[in-house]
Amino acid sequence: MSVTWFICVKIQNATIVDFVWTSLIGFLSLGYALFAPGFVPRKVLAVIMSSMWSLRLGLYIFSTRIKNGHEDPRYTKLHNKWGGRRSIKFFLFFQLQGICASIFALPVLIMSFETIGSMFLLEYIGLFVFLTGLIGESLADYQLYKFKQTVIDKTKTCRKGLWMYSRHPNYFFEWIVWIGFFITALSSSTGWITFICPALMLYLLVFVSGIPYAEARAIETKGADYRKYQAVTSAFIPWFIKKGDDENAVV
Repeated sequence: MSVTWFICVKIQNATIVDFVWTSLIGFLSLGYALFAPGFVPRKVLAVIMSSMWSLRLGLYIFSTRIKNGHEDPRYTKLHNKWGGRRSIKFFLFFQLQGICASIFALPVLIMSFETIGSMFLLEYIGLFVFLTGLIGESLADYQLYKFKQTVIDKTKTCRKGLWMYSRHPNYFFEWIVWIGFFITALSSSTGWITFICPALMLYLLVFVSGIPYAEARAIETKGADYRKYQAVTSAFIPWFIKKGDDENAVV
């Protein structure tokens, strides 16, 4: 993360930290599995889950935020807000993200040290929950991408597919992914510790860098149409639209 900070200072663009943070979890997980003495099939399962998550999100971040060469508006705002102290503050911010990456790699670490030579039912249940979240998140991202590619009026809000039932279905299913990791890790004696993963992810998504920023940005760019969307659509957990919505609820 220190190397990433140095690069970002040189290019004056902090967007790559999202890609590095995501990839770091995958690399940590691979390292744990390679060097820990646990049951090999369990380590393979853990690495496959972590790699699927890391690759999917990393490729999505690269294609939507990094490929165009523009800095993510979130980081541009931080640059302006922090002014002359932005370098040291970004350095500390990047270190915090490194700590978070270590926390989110905990399920693989714990599973990689579990030496019991058989798989548990909880591991298969956790895998099912994980895949449900990963597929749901991928579908939500794809639906939003297609909407942005086809919509002419950029002030219109996506109400396609999963976005009809939640204002942030991608965040909801991301949370489900980490519940899946937690359930899978519960098969290990210290797996309960990984409760911190879905708990921290929920906090980040709902109260820090997820919904608060996305909502503010949507109101800024879409205005009245998004406020109307807010009034009838669940913020996080997918649910039916509220009664009284007009014909614009489904586009």
